[in-house]
Amino acid sequence: MACSSPRLVLWTGTAAEIERAKERFWPEFRQHTADKQVSYAPVIGINRLAAVYAYAGTGQADEVNSGWMTQVPPVRVHLSDSARDFRDLHCGAGLFLEKEFDSLLDAATILTAKDQTLSYFGYSASDLADLATVLPARSVDRMVPVGRALEFSPTWDGVDLFHAFTRQVEIW
Repeated sequence: MACSSPRLVLWTGTAAEIERAKERFWPEFRQHTADKQVSYAPVIGINRLAAVYAYAGTGQADEVNSGWMTQVPPVRVHLSDSARDFRDLHCGAGLFLEKEFDSLLDAATILTAKDQTLSYFGYSASDLADLATVLPARSVDRMVPVGRALEFSPTWDGVDLFHAFTRQVEIW
């Protein structure tokens, strides 16, 4: 439920490719969370339920997948084409928003300045560089492979921390 927790899963490719990827990814994800015994307190489940209803009630979701009534993640909400303010409703706790795109470049249309880290799988540095050229201003400060979002570096969220946290004394 931290700011570094994944919230939005963007799928790219043909409809058939995406469906195959989902059929492979989500069961593995569910097994991983079961192996790690991930669960949430009932109050978190209520917050998640309220978020799911809010997504559906505001027209930002056009489908809610399995798991939304359980304490076990993932809970998957498919974003509608008209979804815009979906980041404000998110509660964490194993709730994942999903959206499909034909290509990685098309996925740039959904990213905003609130999206600091993009975790990726299956893309080359060249693909990501092409994406960076079409990103909206101030969106995505870092692109890291899946599993490395919590790794720390001297540049965090686009800020050079050594520069930001040091003081230079100038003597003439």
